Amino acid sequence: MKSLNFIYPEAQRLKLVEEDVPVLGPSTVLIKSIVSHISIGTELWCYRGIFDQDTNWAGWVQYPFRPGYSVAGEVLETGCGVAGVKPGDLVYVGRPHGQYVTVEYGEAERNNELANTLIKIPGDLSLDEVVWNSLCGVAIVGCRKAKIEFGENVVVIGAGAIGQLTSQYAKLCGAVRVVIIDTVRQRLEYALKSGGATDALCMDAASAAGEVEKLLGAKPEVVFDCTGNYEVLRHACDIAARFGRIIVNGDTPEPSRQTMGSLVFKSLNISGVHGNFSGDLRQMPWVSARNAEMNLSFMQQGRLNVKGLISHRYAPQDAPDVYAGLLRDRSYCMGVVFDW
Repeated sequence: MKSLNFIYPEAQRLKLVEEDVPVLGPSTVLIKSIVSHISIGTELWCYRGIFDQDTNWAGWVQYPFRPGYSVAGEVLETGCGVAGVKPGDLVYVGRPHGQYVTVEYGEAERNNELANTLIKIPGDLSLDEVVWNSLCGVAIVGCRKAKIEFGENVVVIGAGAIGQLTSQYAKLCGAVRVVIIDTVRQRLEYALKSGGATDALCMDAASAAGEVEKLLGAKPEVVFDCTGNYEVLRHACDIAARFGRIIVNGDTPEPSRQTMGSLVFKSLNISGVHGNFSGDLRQMPWVSARNAEMNLSFMQQGRLNVKGLISHRYAPQDAPDVYAGLLRDRSYCMGVVFDW
């Protein structure tokens, strides 16, 4: 059996390839993709291919590179050592874009908290909701690191996917006001409509410090930089209150150009967030699988609203043009999925 898969053979080019589906082992689950979600931040940085030397990006993105890490589909076949899922089940897996994907889900993988665990989809959730799970995990880890207290004010810079989800989780964590900042008005409207942001400012971060203080009557205790733009961190430092916390929830591929502004003078606490891990797994219980269960529960309860965040849907065959278009301008979209 052949699978249509996505590959970046080199920077700024996506190629569709037909490849043999791997032979199933005793722990393998074969899944037919139904929906796969583009992370228009991470995947586009990987596609762009401009990284500082000796960074995570330069080490990770080696061409040919397989993009994507969020697939929802139907189980077609399982190995003899697989328990807990069966053909016909709808599942989520963090795998690259492809017509058919496989994941190891034997006893060893189920007991390994670091494994790329398969998640069964509850019957009352749509696949369009569940494919947000990976990005939800990134957002909630940022909010855990921020240690938001009830009644604090929070600012989220960047109203892309991570910013949208961060604003919702910040509110769940007890923030009384959540101000989201972006230069694209349509993105701000998504954030207000979802119920995450209480206020929105349509401007760049460089212009926002005075406007935020005027809006809130004080500087905020917590500021999230959800942009991945090397210019934003220093402006986040200007926006934050003295002794405030800044969470950098978007890894710039050019950190050599990143500065931190008034970090020392204001005694700011800056924390970075990468992926779905909350901290040292020897001490922290919030690993990816448990975060995923929580994310889906919040969706079921209506406390996390991702239903309206899919803005564009494409056929897989359109992928080369889709990625090229997103590289030129991604401000027009929010959630982008491929319908297999």
